[in-house]
Amino acid sequence: MNWCCQKFKFRFEFAGLRGLSLCIKKSENSESEFFMQFRIVDDGEFLTFNEDVRVVFAEESSIQFCPWCGKKLSITYRNVPQEFVRNDLDLSAERSNQLRISKQNNL
Repeated sequence: MNWCCQKFKFRFEFAGLRGLSLCIKKSENSESEFFMQFRIVDDGEFLTFNEDVRVVFAEESSIQFCPWCGKKLSITYRNVPQEFVRNDLDLSAERSNQLRISKQNNL
């Protein structure tokens, strides 16, 4: 894959991990979509709390340009190989992964 810049590649390699990352997804019409994600835990990990709290575990925002070099992503990554597509990391199913965690102890 020809990356637009090293910083984009570096953040892409962190997809699904805690911190800032970039994800490439394919829409229903097979167009590439680009997202910047931030996670407080790695994908698949959970936190437990003893109180009722509202927690955002991950957030994502659609982007059209590389945040570091400014290249238009739909042109730069016109033909994204399937192995780089990460639809498994889609957050839209549970909008922003806002979860209500119930009390573990009934106090």
